[in-house]
Amino acid sequence: AGVEADLIVSQAVVQCIPADALVDVHRVLLRALKPGGVALHQIDLGFPLSTPHWNFHRAYSDTLWNVVAFAREYTVTRLALSDHVAAARTAGFEVCHQLAEPGRDGLTRRQVARRFRQLSNEDFDAAGIFLVLRRPMGDAVHTPGAI
Repeated sequence: AGVEADLIVSQAVVQCIPADALVDVHRVLLRALKPGGVALHQIDLGFPLSTPHWNFHRAYSDTLWNVVAFAREYTVTRLALSDHVAAARTAGFEVCHQLAEPGRDGLTRRQVARRFRQLSNEDFDAAGIFLVLRRPMGDAVHTPGAI
């Protein structure tokens, strides 16, 4: 058995984890916690550079964003609030609390790339999220979808 923590805290980290690795990263964090242990994540869903619009990164098509992201040392994934919550739940976490930070002075639905126009209002308006996750009590960690 490895070291188990009571608490894991991240600030402005999770938004940089590639979408295809997010559930696996949450599973690693889940296993690092004691039963009942808590993970706190502050996730910035906005554009990482100063621009007049917090959601400027949603104006790019996926193809163009891949070009922009390729040239950067790190980048954000453009996942929405619900994507982060779903990844944590899929990994086996209980979501105890989620607090969305509303974006201000963002692009409108007509100004963003087509795929972002379909987001729920909660996802579209969330510039950040604070997640409180808990490892379930008990000896075994139940990780839905795990092999």
